[in-house]
Amino acid sequence: MTMDFLSVSGELINFSRIGWLAVSQLALKNGWKPLGTLRPEDWPEDDWDAGDYFSNVGQRVQAVDAFELANALERAIPNLPEVPRTDYQTPNFTDPSEFLKAIIDQRKREKLDGNQDVGLTIHKGWENKLQDFISLCKSGEFLIF
Repeated sequence: MTMDFLSVSGELINFSRIGWLAVSQLALKNGWKPLGTLRPEDWPEDDWDAGDYFSNVGQRVQAVDAFELANALERAIPNLPEVPRTDYQTPNFTDPSEFLKAIIDQRKREKLDGNQDVGLTIHKGWENKLQDFISLCKSGEFLIF
């Protein structure tokens, strides 16, 4: 299953669910502080989790959040390792959405700085895809499908 990111200008980029998990972790480690998503228009108001960046149901990421996500990824690119790590343990999350929700909840409780290592690494081979995603984020709001 993929995560599709659609900008208001029509630009489309996708990642695998694990790829998006890795990208979001990289952004968190480099200063992104998620503001939360806006529910799809047809979603019941009382049944929306603003920390949901993983359900791909058409939630909206606001322009300021997208811009900060892009900035964090830009800061990360010069420090990407040449090759992927092989010394990590698989995170203990059965659903990738649990990861970002846990990080957001921890941030709220402990005001964490995003330097937690949950064992996923993006390397130089991702640079072009990251640059494309940064461009999408800088174009403003986007939807997650």
